[in-house]
Amino acid sequence: MTDRIHGPDVLRGFAAVGVVFFHVLYVSGLPINNIAHSIVGRFDFFVRLFFTISAFSMMYAYHGKLNSSSDLRWFYLKRFFRIAPLFYSIIIFNTVYGIINADNLAGFYDYILSFTFLFPFVPGKEGSIVGGGWSIGVEMLFYIFFPLMISFIRTFRTAFVLLIIFNLIAIIGHEYFNHYLDGNLRTYGLLFYLSHIQYFIIGIAVYYLFENTKNNNIYSKKFNSIFIAIIFLLIIIYFKFWTMIPEEVILSIGLFCLVYFSSLGISTYIDNSITRYFGLISYSIYLIQFPVISLLKDYGFYTLISNVLSSDLRIFIASSVFTILTILSIFILTYHYIEKPGMRLVRLLTK
Repeated sequence: MTDRIHGPDVLRGFAAVGVVFFHVLYVSGLPINNIAHSIVGRFDFFVRLFFTISAFSMMYAYHGKLNSSSDLRWFYLKRFFRIAPLFYSIIIFNTVYGIINADNLAGFYDYILSFTFLFPFVPGKEGSIVGGGWSIGVEMLFYIFFPLMISFIRTFRTAFVLLIIFNLIAIIGHEYFNHYLDGNLRTYGLLFYLSHIQYFIIGIAVYYLFENTKNNNIYSKKFNSIFIAIIFLLIIIYFKFWTMIPEEVILSIGLFCLVYFSSLGISTYIDNSITRYFGLISYSIYLIQFPVISLLKDYGFYTLISNVLSSDLRIFIASSVFTILTILSIFILTYHYIEKPGMRLVRLLTK
């Protein structure tokens, strides 16, 4: 069995928490504090980090192992049951919650698209009926194409060339969608798979570089950790002050460095049992946050925090921390009664 590399998992945990801060800022209904906005206002880039780490992790786990029809069957079943059980549970929860609150429910067609994971192919429906579902759709498409991608991308050089090509496509597409399209078509173009495939290719490229250099690593874990912190800071500064260069270029360089140096090992001050745990449950944190934020907003918890604290920044920090703690308490239930049964089922199906 391949030994697990914990560095990227730790990054994945930080990314999941960062996305929670991002959505509390914009979705909770709280006043937007300028300081918070300056720091977490573009933490949506963490979703792209998810994509890169996902590709690296998949390469590390499956490279050279998908050689037969039974291997592919096992791979697709495992990927499906890793995503689908919790995704379907959120759909059911949203439906029940909508009925209780007499909200307008999505149409039958929307449910079909979400349950079949076909929503990434339909303009205007790419978000599914699950909060943050667009990224799950992109991830599922990557799973579908992954065996084909690794059969074609066999070297770092190939990955690097394709990274340049697809970055150019994404940059040109980004400009086109923003200037010549609007409404559903614009959103669809910005969120479509081809607008994000370069981030998966980065993960594949990182894997090949890691395999070629892991035995000759000259960097200390302390250096890696400091460098990763600097990269995070530079990305935040870029989004705040310096956006002349296309973000696809900056993120490609930044995410490559983040995942590569984390794979070489990071300080135990950062890489520990707690941060590893957050990395392992990052999918749950990401998906559960949307109904949790809705519940806390609808039932006045954010208003209560606002009434207790006077500073907008303190309100935002307290609300974000409370949201994360609520997500963790719910995760204990979803993990034992939804995710673990799904994992057991795939083991039974692949025997």
